[in-house]
Amino acid sequence: MQSNAGNKRTPHAHRDPGPPRSGLQPLLVAAVLASASPGSRAEPAERWRIEAGPGLVTMPQYPGSRGELTWPIPMVDIEYARCFFLRTDRGLGAYFLDREDVQAGTSLWFRRGRFSDESSKVSALGDIATAVQARLFANYTAGAIRFGVDVARDFGGSSGVTVDANADWRFQIGPSLRGSVGAETTYGNSKYMSTWFGVTQSQAAASGLAEYAAGSGFRSAGPTASLTYAWDRRWTFRLRVAQDFLVGTAADSPIVDRKALPTAAIGVTYRFIP
Repeated sequence: MQSNAGNKRTPHAHRDPGPPRSGLQPLLVAAVLASASPGSRAEPAERWRIEAGPGLVTMPQYPGSRGELTWPIPMVDIEYARCFFLRTDRGLGAYFLDREDVQAGTSLWFRRGRFSDESSKVSALGDIATAVQARLFANYTAGAIRFGVDVARDFGGSSGVTVDANADWRFQIGPSLRGSVGAETTYGNSKYMSTWFGVTQSQAAASGLAEYAAGSGFRSAGPTASLTYAWDRRWTFRLRVAQDFLVGTAADSPIVDRKALPTAAIGVTYRFIP
């Protein structure tokens, strides 16, 4: 419910799991599609890094909802041979490029659906099922600035495609305290936008809402911030907040009660290995 470590990545560098922008609950899609060759890496082929702990995330029930959900979540960052991973923000996958300045990979995760009992606005529109999500991602770091892009394809739900782009500035506040500030935006294709923000003729007749067509375009944009405090080598406190706002045809949809999409995640992790 996105790491703020230093500028250089080392074999045991810390990476902040962070919450996913698409939503998070105690549900794990147990599948992995990626393969990569750890033999190209300088580290030993069999090297585990395990960091995990409890967390809490608060976010809108669905984009445009006035109601919010609060879930307990596991904050997890597990990595094998700097190749395969299980992370709270990206799911289960693998890196096919992992350098100090450039990182890219693929993973499976999920996008939470929208359900008719969550709001009177969507009660007659039918559910949008929770979807398995295949993702491609890439990050580029230049000094204290990091840029990232995630492309996600839903299998189920809207069967749509979204592109998330973000940039943040990472800085050291004190010996044990790090922070970041940045911005993010989400673009949706026509399948995604029409499913989540459109109202068909039959839905309009059933709900009393006006018929509405939501074409492809930017869905939302807004600022982000995070703090990471390391008590010692093992224990770390994490906080991340984001305040996205619906834009374009998404913001004008008749299903929208609120254009703001506030998200906050807080947690504590313990580093088991190394």
